[in-house]
Amino acid sequence: MGKVGFFEPSRPLVWPMFLGLLWRLGINPVFYGKILSLFFALGCVYLSYRIGKEIFNEKIAILSAFLLAFTPTFFFFSNKILSDIPSLFFSLLAVYLFIKKRLFYCGIFAGIAFMTRFIQLGVFISIIAIFLLNRKEYRNFNKKAAHLASGFFIALIPFLAFNIIRYKNPIY
Repeated sequence: MGKVGFFEPSRPLVWPMFLGLLWRLGINPVFYGKILSLFFALGCVYLSYRIGKEIFNEKIAILSAFLLAFTPTFFFFSNKILSDIPSLFFSLLAVYLFIKKRLFYCGIFAGIAFMTRFIQLGVFISIIAIFLLNRKEYRNFNKKAAHLASGFFIALIPFLAFNIIRYKNPIY
């Protein structure tokens, strides 16, 4: 009845939906969930490389990807069916898209990261802070800010609607 399990109010829905989709398709969610986690981990390493190359240079990009890939915590959790690695992937993708000034998509993936693991809201807050500090770089600042916010809320609206239906409170 919503007290324990899949419908806990404190559990984001993205990762359980991925695993539930595998189960619904008749695919073993434990085996393929581990493979999916591994693909998300590889995506994290790739995105750390791309971000490093975009901001610094190829040497630093290779070093950052290498350090991430062989950090004991990352390495240990890369094949576990937990939300940590997928949420990191979506956060890194949001950061990469922010660097590329693709603000609408940045907002969407920041929202998906938040909906994968609530603690990833910090990434979106950091993106907003950097965006505000660099407001002079952006022509049509208000339009760009609206793109960023609308992308985030597009990812968040299904969760808020679900909470209204399930708990009669959008932020429960």
